[in-house]
Amino acid sequence: MELTEKMFELVKDCHRSGKTQKQYSQEVGIAYAKFNYWACKYRDHHQLQPAGSFVKVEACASSQQQDMEIIYPNGVRLKAADASLSLISQLIRLY
Repeated sequence: MELTEKMFELVKDCHRSGKTQKQYSQEVGIAYAKFNYWACKYRDHHQLQPAGSFVKVEACASSQQQDMEIIYPNGVRLKAADASLSLISQLIRLY
């Protein structure tokens, strides 16, 4: 098995385990920095969003206003109807 395949398998196993990268890397005997490097390579290779990152949202000009929901990484959910861009910006910066 090639090194890349081996490390990607370890990264997938870490995700399935629910453990932090630091905990997992210590258990399997890999330096945390090295494991983090491979986790980033895996994410880039599979075009995954990092945890806690924002996702681009596109709105259609012809669509009606709809409710908006912001979910913060800590699980807090904010719902707003007909929110202005300035309000959305302020809500995002709260976290």
